[in-house]
Amino acid sequence: MAGSVAEKAPGGFRRVERTTIADQVRIQLIESVRSGRFAPGERIPPERQLCGEFGVARTTLREAIQQLLSLRMLERRGNRLHVVEHFGVVEPADEGKQKQLQDLMEARRIIEISLTELAACRATDQQRAELMGLASEFNTEIDAAEFRELNHRFHAAIGECSGNPLLAELYDRVLQAVFESSAFASLMHGDLEADEVKEIIQQVADGHHQIACAIRDGDPVVASEAAAIHVDDGSDYVYLYDDEEFVETDRPGFRRRIVNGDGMQLCFWRISGGAKGSFMHNHEEHEQLGIVIRGGLELRIGDSDTGERRVLGPGDVYLAPKGVWHGDSVFVGDEEYGECWILDIFAPPRDDLRHSE
Repeated sequence: MAGSVAEKAPGGFRRVERTTIADQVRIQLIESVRSGRFAPGERIPPERQLCGEFGVARTTLREAIQQLLSLRMLERRGNRLHVVEHFGVVEPADEGKQKQLQDLMEARRIIEISLTELAACRATDQQRAELMGLASEFNTEIDAAEFRELNHRFHAAIGECSGNPLLAELYDRVLQAVFESSAFASLMHGDLEADEVKEIIQQVADGHHQIACAIRDGDPVVASEAAAIHVDDGSDYVYLYDDEEFVETDRPGFRRRIVNGDGMQLCFWRISGGAKGSFMHNHEEHEQLGIVIRGGLELRIGDSDTGERRVLGPGDVYLAPKGVWHGDSVFVGDEEYGECWILDIFAPPRDDLRHSE
């Protein structure tokens, strides 16, 4: 028989009026884990304390806890219960953190779009109103910690609106792994100016507002489209390493990947050791800054006939200002890949490279 939820007990949990439904207890415990009240690895309060806060019998509490054990949100250590340290669904992949984040973002996209569509169809009037309220709380004056907490609450609310607890739990685990990853966290904790952080928050706020409005209006098509745009917006700031993104050029042994900005352009070269180098050339309208990542580079830079020849290794940087001759290069492959890796930055971007991709 369904039960209702009443006032909050002093410990922070809401007292359950009817003690025959463990689902209400389970939901509150899950909310406590998601909100950070119980951190990963932390011991949860003993049964007697929890029974008092919830106002339920031990048999009801144990039923709820068993569900969380089955979901692998809790684990037993001796005779005590702790929040699990890591959720198995998001264990780091062998390929490394960058590949892991790429996999997580792909999983997030698939789940979030479907979940948002379900939310538009199934959310109660109260849930739709609460979601609109959460969306309205985003503003550019909140700090990074407030943004993370509010962002998590908004997406958790979408999961609840879907009416599918299993899918919502999977979604929450994937989101936790995405938001806690070092690569994603750098968006809010890297060397960004305050105005750049505000721009990101505003972009997220706009996306959340569109999603919330579509769910409020009960429009699954618009909701799923808004979710797709919102997830893809994060990709505008992150370019993960991917071997398949490097394309062959018309010069044998040369592969490159180009990332274009408004005022600068990055060209990531992977060049086979011994490949025939570039001839002496210059750029009348572009400044070029390069750094060797792997292998070695021997080049001339300066006057086209008498430019000094230099040998560069990993971490060494060269600068070719506008009009300065450089080239006649020799590339030395590293031991692992047999390649020389170079990052070239052009400012302003070169149109020939922009249009070649």
